[in-house]
Amino acid sequence: MQVRTASNPKKPEPDPAGNRSDGNALHTTCMERTANALFDSGAATQKEIHSAAYRCYEALDLLQHAELIEQVARVQGAGEENISEAVAALSYRLAETMEDPPALVPFAAKLIVPNTFYASHPEILRACHSLLCPVVYAEDTDAVGVASINPVATVIAAEKIREIVFAATGIRPFVTTALVTCKGWRFLIRKHFER
Repeated sequence: MQVRTASNPKKPEPDPAGNRSDGNALHTTCMERTANALFDSGAATQKEIHSAAYRCYEALDLLQHAELIEQVARVQGAGEENISEAVAALSYRLAETMEDPPALVPFAAKLIVPNTFYASHPEILRACHSLLCPVVYAEDTDAVGVASINPVATVIAAEKIREIVFAATGIRPFVTTALVTCKGWRFLIRKHFER
């Protein structure tokens, strides 16, 4: 499913802070795979997905990121008072369709930021920021864990981390994926990416 609409055909511009547009491409890939999963699972209609995707692309045009699952929940009528429950329902619905679904790990938001790991692999920091899927733990480069409200983002982040770490070190890390609550995810995003 192509989520960019005719009313918003413009491609994202590179980040003026020096981040390459790879992050925008990764974000777009994640949105497309998430859109397909939402539609295929029956969690959202094509109209809801397009409306939510438009909001995400508007954010991207402003050099910000928005999570498609959260935007779909809002399009479906979730307000701030019940956004967490709506996001959780969508997250679980997508996770149920996966071969190896990520489990909910509520305490993941309480883990410390792996600053040394990010410093050693700045391209992982950029990729995770683009996907809004932070690394919640890193045991050297052998074992890494990522968490998000979007199970599709966790899979893409895991793939990207394996690729980057292997290219840099020759090590194929074991990457664990996890879901977090909406409140925990927002806290993680601030803690990892808004410093």
